Amino acid sequence: MPTISKIRLCNVIYERGRKRYNDDIFMTDGNNTAFLLENGGGKTVLVQMILQSVLPRIRHADRKIRETLMLDSDSAHIAVEWILSEHPRRYLVTAITLFTKGNELQSFQYAYSYDPGDLNGIEGLPFTIPNDQSGRAASYHEMNEYYQKQKNSSIHAKLFTTLDAYHQHLEEQYQLSHSEWMSISKINSKEGGVEEFFDNCKTTSQLVNNLLIPSVESTFEGNKARVFVDTFEAHQEHLKAFRHLQSDIIQNEKIKEQVDGYAEQYKTYHESQIEWQTCREVIRGISDHIEQSHNVLKNESVNIKDKLEKNETESNELKMAYSSLNIAGMVKILEDLETDYKLALIELQDQKEHRDQLEGEKDLLELAKAYERWREENTKLNIFKDELKDLDKELNLTVTVEKLEEVKGKLHYFYSKKIQIEQDRLEVSRNNKSKLELEHKEVEVNIQTSEEKKNVKEHEKTKLDTMLHTKKQ
Repeated sequence: MPTISKIRLCNVIYERGRKRYNDDIFMTDGNNTAFLLENGGGKTVLVQMILQSVLPRIRHADRKIRETLMLDSDSAHIAVEWILSEHPRRYLVTAITLFTKGNELQSFQYAYSYDPGDLNGIEGLPFTIPNDQSGRAASYHEMNEYYQKQKNSSIHAKLFTTLDAYHQHLEEQYQLSHSEWMSISKINSKEGGVEEFFDNCKTTSQLVNNLLIPSVESTFEGNKARVFVDTFEAHQEHLKAFRHLQSDIIQNEKIKEQVDGYAEQYKTYHESQIEWQTCREVIRGISDHIEQSHNVLKNESVNIKDKLEKNETESNELKMAYSSLNIAGMVKILEDLETDYKLALIELQDQKEHRDQLEGEKDLLELAKAYERWREENTKLNIFKDELKDLDKELNLTVTVEKLEEVKGKLHYFYSKKIQIEQDRLEVSRNNKSKLELEHKEVEVNIQTSEEKKNVKEHEKTKLDTMLHTKKQ
């Protein structure tokens, strides 16, 4: 059976508002717990509040819950956390919200199972809503929204609209028996009720009369309460014969044990027979399968041998075809090499002719340029001489000397510039000559490469001719 871990009371107002539990939690952690309160301190109220978590709206100690609590303007919230198991630790919280609607007492019944550390456990229930001051008690509308939200978001959360469904769920799922808690309420219905109750149950007959029969009678309705007593008395003789029946039952149980032993031995023998027959059929099937596999493998072996002989014949034919194809390929390669060699010789001859042509054109071009420069300079020299003669006739000796110096300066500048131009042209000619020499060397290298290719091809041709001659023999 679950044990109580925590008790939480919120906005529980009683004795016309003089006493209340604002939002208090009592920690018991599954231990036996005593509440020490003075006379009039509210022990009966506390017991009645705890009973609400299992028996909502119960009348306790001849006192209705509406007579105990002030519910006209506010809602009262009561929750108990139960320890369902120790290893692993798991909890259940049962929460009740009591309120009045249309001058009628109503309640919400909520149950939620969870693991340690769950934020929606007993301490996470929003019984108190924070505000600018210290906080206020949640209304039944707000708690209904929370209960509905939890019900829709978790399969472990349950909200019940009827007390019967709530009692049935607690009894079937968590062994919180409705009748047992009714007995607890009855025993604790007045001061010293527990001690007085068991003082009146010191004998077996007192225990049956004061506890068993009233508990059974409480299950009947109205005038049917006396039915159990009448039935009990009518079957008193049958109860007296119980010991004899019990002895017969013991003997029958021993006989049954022996019969069960025989039946078990026969069952073992029968199962062994079935197992032996099954193994025999399996072995026979395996033998048939092995014989069939042997015949299949034998046929496959003959087929593989025929395929190997066929593959060997095809391999010899492919080798001969490959040899013929290889000879034809080598002949083609030789023909291609001879063609490449002839083309290389033609290209070499063309490059030699081009080189000779370029060298001749270069010499003629340089000679023509030198002759043209000499002719231009000779013309300019004759012009200067004519100018000097004219100057000698027109000017005196001083002017002539100055003019001569000026002309010398111009001639010096002119010839210096011409010399520089000729030097530049000479440098260009040298560069062209170097390029032609490089091209000449490249041509010689190409010629040498072509000759090497020719020698290699001739060697391969000789080798091929030897192979052909050997084949023909």
